[in-house]
Amino acid sequence: MTKNIILLALAALAGTVQTPHALAQTADSQRATQTFAFDIPSGKLSKALNAWAEICGYQFAWSDPQGAAVESPGVSGRMSAEAALTALVSGTDLTFAMSDRTATILRRDSKQRMLGPVRVEGATDDSFGRRGQAAGVNGINGSRDITATEGTGSYTSGALTIGSKSPQALKDVPQSVSVITAERMADQNMRDFNDVMRYTPGVTTVQTNSLISEFYSRGYKLTTIQIDGSAPLVTQDKDVANTTGYFPLIDMSMYDHVEILRGAAGLFNGYGDPSGTVNLVRKRPLEHGQVAIEGTVGSWKNYRASVDVSAPLALDNKLRGRAVMTYQDNEYFYDDASDNKTLFYGILEYAITPSLNLSAGTSYTRQDSVPWWGGLPRYENGDDLHLPRNTSFVLPFNRWDFDTTELFTKLEYDLTRNWSLKVNAAQLEQRSDYKGGFFNGAVNPASLTGPVAKASQYEYGSDQMTADAAVSGSFEIFGQQQQIVIGAQYARENRTDQMLYANIWFRDPLSSTTVSSASVNVFDFNPRDPRFLEPAGAPPETANQGGQTQMGAYMNLSTTMFDRLHVKTGIRYSNYKSRIASTQYCTYITTGCTRIGDVRSSSFSYYDGDDFTWPPNYSLSYDITPTLSAYGSYADVYVSQASKLDRDLKTLAPTTGANIEAGLKWEAVGGRLNASIGVYRMERRNFAILDLGAQVYITDPVTGRSTLYYQANNGTLILGGAVNNGAERQSCCYLADDPTRYELSRGVDLELGGQLLPRWEISASYAWNENKRGGKGYGTSEGWPLETRQPEHIFKLWTDYRFSGPGWLSRLGVSGGVQAMSAAYVRGTACVEFAPPAQDGAPALCLPGRKVQFDYTQDAYAVWELKADYEVNERWTVALNAVNLTDQRYYQTTGTSTGGNMYGVPRNYTLSLRGKF
Repeated sequence: MTKNIILLALAALAGTVQTPHALAQTADSQRATQTFAFDIPSGKLSKALNAWAEICGYQFAWSDPQGAAVESPGVSGRMSAEAALTALVSGTDLTFAMSDRTATILRRDSKQRMLGPVRVEGATDDSFGRRGQAAGVNGINGSRDITATEGTGSYTSGALTIGSKSPQALKDVPQSVSVITAERMADQNMRDFNDVMRYTPGVTTVQTNSLISEFYSRGYKLTTIQIDGSAPLVTQDKDVANTTGYFPLIDMSMYDHVEILRGAAGLFNGYGDPSGTVNLVRKRPLEHGQVAIEGTVGSWKNYRASVDVSAPLALDNKLRGRAVMTYQDNEYFYDDASDNKTLFYGILEYAITPSLNLSAGTSYTRQDSVPWWGGLPRYENGDDLHLPRNTSFVLPFNRWDFDTTELFTKLEYDLTRNWSLKVNAAQLEQRSDYKGGFFNGAVNPASLTGPVAKASQYEYGSDQMTADAAVSGSFEIFGQQQQIVIGAQYARENRTDQMLYANIWFRDPLSSTTVSSASVNVFDFNPRDPRFLEPAGAPPETANQGGQTQMGAYMNLSTTMFDRLHVKTGIRYSNYKSRIASTQYCTYITTGCTRIGDVRSSSFSYYDGDDFTWPPNYSLSYDITPTLSAYGSYADVYVSQASKLDRDLKTLAPTTGANIEAGLKWEAVGGRLNASIGVYRMERRNFAILDLGAQVYITDPVTGRSTLYYQANNGTLILGGAVNNGAERQSCCYLADDPTRYELSRGVDLELGGQLLPRWEISASYAWNENKRGGKGYGTSEGWPLETRQPEHIFKLWTDYRFSGPGWLSRLGVSGGVQAMSAAYVRGTACVEFAPPAQDGAPALCLPGRKVQFDYTQDAYAVWELKADYEVNERWTVALNAVNLTDQRYYQTTGTSTGGNMYGVPRNYTLSLRGKF
């Protein structure tokens, strides 16, 4: 019922916002959307206000004449009159109220709550979460979200919620945090989640195919993704057997900004992921009518169009709505792959009372693609093939289609002046259908043969429900403000419609026989070769159902012992349940399989466990000056492994570890410039790795089919490693109790973001990370990095400068930047010749002596970018972006000798046209 109500309401919104009257073209909305070119230097506020009034034709009045002597930070850039005034009073103890075209400058009283239709900027309580520091940096475009960055023109944020449940300054988060703002996303054409993560400080990307990338931070894969601070989503992870989850093909036209925390943060996110956490913050309706139009055209037939409409709808502007519609069609710099996407996002927001706000919305994305899987191979020893960068191995029948639907709601309730309640809930459904071919195999340098084409078919489905409820507030003890957050989370993921089909057989056009793979000449590949015509569909082989549920409760206490000393501590209880049912079907006739499609076997695994974080997470911070603080923090790394057994059939103890970090953080007045340096050390112990010594293959003498068993120390043979243990079903066999084996990651993060000078924004970061495997238990790989292909040094820079002066020069802006990575290497062994499987579905075993060691290095590289934009008039802006100016040739992703290597994008251009009304 609720779902239908939300959909009907959003349908009404979609119809309403397309009419001219729905844009609320009153005097107030026209005033809010009109923009002016400001270039007011820092100095006395009285002088700054005179300049402001002269530029925009407004008037102002003082409620307290002494405010005229206050120092103002100044303002520059093109924006509305109210946005400029917000910036002029930011960082002071003043605020303002607008009535028609007159601004009344007020002395802020943190104990006074101003209600009614009068708009007041920055009238929040500074003592709670330092939300007032966001004035002039966040929320100036009419959003009820104090962390919103739309319209600020800034590369930093005055407040964010990651690492807490209430808005706080970046300076007050005792870990390394970053933010990608709306302005930054627009300037660098960040269209999807992959783009955002590629530009995020300290993060590297590994492209697994043309659509999907993996992300690494501090040596570990980053998989914890939140939306609006709710419970984390369950994402697909190819490194976890029988994984379930959601493919994060996220389009950024729905989001205002992205917050990133590096390092363990299990307090608000379940188990402590050592890599980090990403929080995407949705766009919310604005207080005035606004239409934003964007169109881009780029290299390789890359086309995109987006319309973003927001307006007050009814009930004296208490009911607002917003809708975003996006269409994208693009090809790639490599041959034959393509992608087509259509998106709708809608949200309604109703201020029921001045202290109670309710929002609800939906999004739907349809994505049809012709993907490229597998990447490029190398010679057997790892030497580069030097193939042209447009080379790909996309077979004509490749397809991967997605349908993703989301329903969400959020309630925000100010219980008192110092206490608030926030409740988030969302339902996410994703279905995808894949069928395609991929290449695998290293190239023999003598015969130039080795790679073969194979094909596979999958169906994926994931239904997720996430919810988070938190009460936060402040209270006074011994004259100091103390803050507390108490909350609970719930996340449920159900695997649905997940099917793996049997091996797809190609048909040889000469002999009319079928083969499981076809040899390929990578130096002269022809996708129209008759051997690569679409094979017939294969019968189902494995169906997986089930999922996981995670529930938890948390408490975080922030205390101020003295004026400058702050202590935070947090504890969490978590309960984790998993249930996986797997059914294997007959795909060929053999013993026990008299008919294709019959059930051959089935299995079920179930696990239920809980834990309590101890020792608790804690941090200390000390305000050296009002703008400079020092911090130190400890965060627990704890992941249950009770679903796994060792070779003695004993349950494994949990993975444990610690994330220790210390550093300095600084912010300019008003939070318009933030800088930080952090030093960290992270260690993990007692993590499970598969006990390969327990694997035994037993061959059926009749069919020749090999079956995998695990042999316990008592001699028991365990089919597939599945063990019944009472009501639970656990997996065998793993190694985890070697006290000499550990993982260590350490490094330094430096970041600078925001306004260096009037009209000059910058985002610069440097990350150094060293990680390794330690202990004799690793054998010959002891001392190796956790991910050898991840660089130790990462430098990312983007900066924008707006010119000033008479005429056309004041409408011109230039931006530029670079991403630089140090050298990384890849080493390992790969099988270059397999014995053909005796039957469909049987494992392909490597022939004796055909495992070859490879070892190669990806040299250090730098990718330069440049942008120029010009404001045609007050409504329209045109921009040209150039990426990889020097046409640097490099591998953005390095794999093995058998595949997985993908070139970085060559030099390319994007022309954008943006309008705002």
